[in-house]
Amino acid sequence: MKKKILLSPLLILLLLSCGIGRNLSSPVSRMVGHWQGNKGNEYYFGPIGSQGVGELTVVGNGGSISFDSYQIYQEQNDGVAFSRMEEGNNWAIIIPPDGKTADIHALTGYYRDKVEELRYVDGKTSRW
Repeated sequence: MKKKILLSPLLILLLLSCGIGRNLSSPVSRMVGHWQGNKGNEYYFGPIGSQGVGELTVVGNGGSISFDSYQIYQEQNDGVAFSRMEEGNNWAIIIPPDGKTADIHALTGYYRDKVEELRYVDGKTSRW
């Protein structure tokens, strides 16, 4: 009986760490959480609040930390265009329906420059 009780919480933790239970219904919901970039940066996207703004923390590969807010200005089936409020730059994040990977792009004029490939880590929206 004790084994059954112990296994249930462990199974739940394992499923949660794999992203089970995560909202994958839209690109905006898929981008929420902790992402690891292939250049060593970490991104923590908070959910969009009632004012249409979410919190974003970027931890650079050298340990620098940037706190910012972001606002979605366009959403399509495969991704989201957003603006970093403090920085003033526009970005796009392309997220497939499975929500496991993403590409982040800087938007400059009519061009889209790929900045980094991302891998979903967990549901944390802040490093702390």
